[in-house]
Amino acid sequence: MRALGKKYGALANEGAMREVLRAGRAELGRRPYLLGPFSYADIALASCLQMVEPLAIAQPATREVWRWPELAAEFADLLAWRQRLLAETNPRLAAHVALAA
Repeated sequence: MRALGKKYGALANEGAMREVLRAGRAELGRRPYLLGPFSYADIALASCLQMVEPLAIAQPATREVWRWPELAAEFADLLAWRQRLLAETNPRLAAHVALAA
């Protein structure tokens, strides 16, 4: 985790992460996908959310290290969007990866 944080700077820059998530929220508005149809942009935003609240399929230690509780609370709507996105695009996987409690 330290190596990823050092390489990408995400762990030390809460402001940048918040900015990305706010932009994603604004772009989604009332749409189900960022760019109209399902695209890589949706996958990228959903992947960013893994650093905020990992899916329950992750090992407990991984979830503990990667959680960002303040952002998870602020962006609970995006976490719910990620879960809906997963249910729509990969229902078999979605059944096994509910949000961690």
